Amino acid sequence: MKIWLMLLVGFLSYCFGAYMLYSPFFKDRPALYYPVSFMVGNAATFLWLYIARTQTENRNTLFYGNVWDFGLMAAYAIIPILFFGVKLNPMGLVGMAVVILGLVIFKMNL
Repeated sequence: MKIWLMLLVGFLSYCFGAYMLYSPFFKDRPALYYPVSFMVGNAATFLWLYIARTQTENRNTLFYGNVWDFGLMAAYAIIPILFFGVKLNPMGLVGMAVVILGLVIFKMNL
């Protein structure tokens, strides 16, 4: 399986997870939300572990790790805004910027 396709599947699984988090359908059904969320999260985690284990060069792993992390951030930031009308306050934007900056600084120093 191509790495970019696996990254896309991971991004889509995180999009589904973000959708479930804000969806009224899942909020009213916690008995459904928890197992489905657990399965989606574990599938995405195992997909990332597979991607990381197939990389032979540390540089590639760091690059794909950044792509994975930014996809995760984008999914949980964009889905609530697009589908549920969530408004980001200034502190939310600052928090996202700090997380992204921290990811970049941490991964570039490895």
